Amino acid sequence: MPANLLPTNAKEVSSTLETLQILKRYNAAIVDVWGTIYDGLAPISEMTDILVQYRKSGGKVGLLSNSPKSNKAALARLLAKGVDRSSFDTICTSGQMTIEWLKTTRIERVFHLGPTSNNSVLDEANVTNAKVEDAEIVLCSGLFDDKHETPLSYDTLFNEFLKHKMRMVCSNPDLKAPKGDQTVCCAGAVARRYGVLGGPVKFIGKPEKSAFQFSVQTLQHETHEEATTLSTIVVGDNRETDLKGAARLGSDCLFVAHYEPLKCWFIPYDPRNKT
Repeated sequence: MPANLLPTNAKEVSSTLETLQILKRYNAAIVDVWGTIYDGLAPISEMTDILVQYRKSGGKVGLLSNSPKSNKAALARLLAKGVDRSSFDTICTSGQMTIEWLKTTRIERVFHLGPTSNNSVLDEANVTNAKVEDAEIVLCSGLFDDKHETPLSYDTLFNEFLKHKMRMVCSNPDLKAPKGDQTVCCAGAVARRYGVLGGPVKFIGKPEKSAFQFSVQTLQHETHEEATTLSTIVVGDNRETDLKGAARLGSDCLFVAHYEPLKCWFIPYDPRNKT
């Protein structure tokens, strides 16, 4: 991302050593996944190596992802793709937050708009994938086929949703994500299109403050860290989710502008920055 699109108080980080030194000012880091430690196909080793060193120095790392998968499924995927398990302590996903929301609201039937690979959320929340006419809400976790479809592909289906006055719950607010050397649309782009057509939409995940608080609380619980002693920095590559989320949490941000080679900017919290 060009520097002129970042806040005016952004400071360029000169090296991986300086990146590590910045992290060591805090005893906890809330770290994005796609585009920060993982490119959709393989680990971003330069960043995971830094996080391993940070944890060896006593730092705690909580991964926070807008993945529509459950925590368990997202963790299994990262490990299968070769992400170093010693680079983080915990993982929280928007999919897991969606599971908790579905349980709290006691919704039983959803129309699942998204790939079957995201069905772990339905299974863990104990909800049924129903037809449009039988569903209580639309649960959007992505596109059925992100290789060949765009959000515009669903306008006919969206009109059916609108006819039934259905609310859409989006379990991945990201608009797009890297997948190797390509970029694919995410559920957030689909949900925005539905909103443009007049449909009511609820987003679960980053940049909502509650998502970052959920990650911090999970990190505190799993590492037995006292809340009063936890100073936090947010690390991520997305201006709309990570940078905004850091501002809403009231935290400094280490913004990943590029990888291979790694290029970061340090952005101190400033309440005057728009969120």
